[in-house]
Amino acid sequence: MKRRERLSGRRRFAAVRAGRASAGTAALRVHVAANGLPHARLGFAVPKSAGGAVERNTIRRRLRAALEPHRPELAGLDVVVSASAAVLAMRFADLATELWRCIGAARSRMAENGRTRPGPLRALSPTPA
Repeated sequence: MKRRERLSGRRRFAAVRAGRASAGTAALRVHVAANGLPHARLGFAVPKSAGGAVERNTIRRRLRAALEPHRPELAGLDVVVSASAAVLAMRFADLATELWRCIGAARSRMAENGRTRPGPLRALSPTPA
């Protein structure tokens, strides 16, 4: 994944989550927001409770692999995927299906809320002391 296609940093993740267009299951939570770019930016949040570094990186790799074939369909979106340790026990086909179901539901919510264009990134502005 190229650097420009990565979403990193607490403030950028918070900006996507602030859009309130999300969907989830027991193992996954997906947040989406319009980014106004010709490509998608992806971010993955895996808590330490999901296991050690090896397990967390395995979860990220599995999620990245599930998203890769359909990346062009996500153009113009910022996507944050939060996952739990349950992802490790899932079959890959089930994981991919569940992930795309969540992305579809989150995109529908984004359209219902009328948030198809990028809004102001309030979470990126410095907070007053």
